[in-house]
Amino acid sequence: TPLSGIKWLIETMQVGRLGPLAPRQQAYLERIHEITDRMIRLVFEMLNVLRLEDRTVRSRSEVVSLPAVFADLRTVVEPEMARRGVRLEVVPALSVPLSLRTDSEILKTILQCFLTNAADYSKSGRKVRLTVRDQWSAVVFSVQDFGIGIPQDEQARIFKRFSRGSNAKAHKPDGTGLGLYIAAMLAGKIGGKVGFTSREGRGSTFFVRVPKGRAPR
Repeated sequence: TPLSGIKWLIETMQVGRLGPLAPRQQAYLERIHEITDRMIRLVFEMLNVLRLEDRTVRSRSEVVSLPAVFADLRTVVEPEMARRGVRLEVVPALSVPLSLRTDSEILKTILQCFLTNAADYSKSGRKVRLTVRDQWSAVVFSVQDFGIGIPQDEQARIFKRFSRGSNAKAHKPDGTGLGLYIAAMLAGKIGGKVGFTSREGRGSTFFVRVPKGRAPR
């Protein structure tokens, strides 16, 4: 709440309610606004981590429409992808069921994390592919990008708190290193499992395997 208040005061100054701003003052306020946004995201993710580690987050068992999940994801991630010049491609296999019993919000949060990361570390003009496959007792969601990849000697730590690849830090210095950690913990809440394959300079594929009809935890 205090950070949101700071952001609101900055925006009030940016629109000129306290008087006109010189170009240099406007530039400084824009930078302060960006830093405040980063702090708000960091606090939000840290609170999510604390809630997950304290086991106060519980999942629901509900029938989830996969077409509806894909539509919601497109609404959220495609505008930012378009801004970065990245195209989203959804490839569900013909055998994939139209519905799945799991927690829709947790599933969408995990996939949004994967898709956002894929867009962040892809070059303009490339695509990000969301693939869905049926594996008898589970449905596997995979997000493939053709971006910077993860160095081989850093891959074992990628799902740990605050862990980021050295090339990712250079490419996007303001990342928190919490997104994949949260995704892995959320997958556990629905009985799922996350994993990935990656080659530096060639891209990465992150996946979550979601069992069908898992009881809530």
